[in-house]
Amino acid sequence: MTSFSGPLCNDPGTTYIFSKGGGQITYKWPPNDRPSTRADRLAIGFSTVQKEAVLVRVDSSSGLGDYLELHIHQGKIGVKFNVGTDDIAIEESNAIINDGKYHVVRFTRSGGNATLQVDSWPVIERYPAGRQLTIFNSQATIIIGGKEQGQPFQGQLSGLYYNGLKVLNMAAENDANIAIVGNVRLVGEVPSSMTTESTATAMQSEMSTSIMETTTTLATSTAKVIRESSSTTGMVVGIVAAAALCILILLYAMYKYRNRDEGSYHVDESRNYISNSAQSNGAVVKEKQPSSAKSANKNKKNKDKEYYV
Repeated sequence: MTSFSGPLCNDPGTTYIFSKGGGQITYKWPPNDRPSTRADRLAIGFSTVQKEAVLVRVDSSSGLGDYLELHIHQGKIGVKFNVGTDDIAIEESNAIINDGKYHVVRFTRSGGNATLQVDSWPVIERYPAGRQLTIFNSQATIIIGGKEQGQPFQGQLSGLYYNGLKVLNMAAENDANIAIVGNVRLVGEVPSSMTTESTATAMQSEMSTSIMETTTTLATSTAKVIRESSSTTGMVVGIVAAAALCILILLYAMYKYRNRDEGSYHVDESRNYISNSAQSNGAVVKEKQPSSAKSANKNKKNKDKEYYV
């Protein structure tokens, strides 16, 4: 439920200006199509400097006496309704609404209970004591502007919504069930400068809050990503260093093992080559006797020589 229109529901709806002297827009349900409801919803945007005025009134068929009225009393916005028991009133006493700025009011009724909210102020709830009737019988007319009630509204009204009906849009489209009288002029979907200024200020404030929240979220996320990235990088570097060290150790071991095998091979090959060469020439290779054995044989020969001489 909103008084805004557009793809994102943030553009003010169809706007009418009610000038000095008053005017009125009236919607009438067809006689065979008058609803009876247990719950109602109303939303409208407005700007005014009046202290007393009737903005919207919904009446039942003649003789029933059920009604719902959105009004300004002593500069405060309020709703009064009766669905067969007593008049029930609800008012936002804290918000100043006759300051010429654009305001949005939202009202809901469920039986005899009601809620009211102005702009971004807290929702006010009303739960009357005692047993209450609940049905708003045979709704017949929606009267906008208050001229008929003797408290004509002066200012701008935008985007009226009531139980699914967008009455100001229907008026702009020349709906057959709507009549317009008095000093009422269609502006369209662009409010005046004071409306635009108020709306722009509210949107700027909301955008600033959103930007701050988004920035904080992004900063937190970035810090987490940086920490996780640093941790991952350190782990990868450690693994690569360990793998490189293992490879170097393995290569060094292979190198040492290969050099040992090659040394043994060369020694054996040289011995085999000498042995093979001697055998091929018909010679018997004898191992060299120690020098001490040679000396003993020589002395023996000398002794033999001396004995025979």
